[in-house]
Amino acid sequence: MTLPRIQSLVRQRRVQALAIAMLVPFLAIAPFHLFMPAPVKAHGVAPPVQVGISFSPVRAGYLGLDYRSAFKRLEAMHFRVIRLSTYWDQVDTEGYDQLDWLMNEAQRARQPIVLTVGMKALGWPEFFVPASVTDLATLNQGQDVASDSSLRAGTLAFVEDTVLRYRDNPTLVGWQIENEPFNRAGPQRLWIDAGFLRDEISSVRQLDHHHRPLIVNAFSHFNLVFDQASARQGFDLRQWLGFDADSAERDSLAVLNRGDVLGLDV
Repeated sequence: MTLPRIQSLVRQRRVQALAIAMLVPFLAIAPFHLFMPAPVKAHGVAPPVQVGISFSPVRAGYLGLDYRSAFKRLEAMHFRVIRLSTYWDQVDTEGYDQLDWLMNEAQRARQPIVLTVGMKALGWPEFFVPASVTDLATLNQGQDVASDSSLRAGTLAFVEDTVLRYRDNPTLVGWQIENEPFNRAGPQRLWIDAGFLRDEISSVRQLDHHHRPLIVNAFSHFNLVFDQASARQGFDLRQWLGFDADSAERDSLAVLNRGDVLGLDV
């Protein structure tokens, strides 16, 4: 090997050694960027959150509270919205007196309200169907309740009566159609199919000439046990692995229009 060739190899080795000496510290430091906050808007100052709350006079009574004074205390806290439910079995036996008071009080206080209509409402046992319409105990575990023709007809009539009664209340800002309709719930883990929910939605749209947004909510991911307990298909390996499964969230979006609201109970 000639002397010029040897000198050339030495220079190349020096350059390679210098490059390695510079690269090693960089590689040692580079992973630390994973622990640094990203320069995105999420790390800026967030605006105040508009918080709402749900109120159940049934729950208030269970806790030994007078529902009128409890509701007024919530109004005094100035929540962005308070969600109420129509309890069909209560209306069937006692009439609308209790809900009338709540809606009239909200109007007096100018408290925005979302009202849930249908056979499902806030709280256990989830379905509040009058025994005079259908005995839910006769239904099968995990059944679609809308497969009962008498229950379908009765529910639509109840929804119509409720919407006509409150549609001109100016504090009402939206209708929630059922409560978690696509999730199995209650002692018999019953649920409502999309076809019937669309019938309810169509009825509310036609009756409410103020064109308020409609809300459909779903029991969203909480933990694996509750997710599977509320899933219509039972154990779903795809959902456990993070794939797009037949979720209540996706079904809820499918029945909504632009301007409507998807609610996630998490």
